[in-house]
Amino acid sequence: MVSVSLKNVSGDSYSAARSFMCSVIGNETLRFYDVLISSTNLNGAEKALYRQLIAVSEMLGKASTTYPW
Repeated sequence: MVSVSLKNVSGDSYSAARSFMCSVIGNETLRFYDVLISSTNLNGAEKALYRQLIAVSEMLGKASTTYPW
């Protein structure tokens, strides 16, 4: 399970807040890439959906490979 807090989401506009949330979600999806893709608990269809999520995150330029920890 992945938990994402909305506590620190802020922005001058809906667009800015949405962009921030896309960035957070994109980073979290990339964070678990190696674990999920190699997992035997996910079937091929689930892995394909996960890859699509990663592709959309990268396409939108919202995901970063630099993590804050």
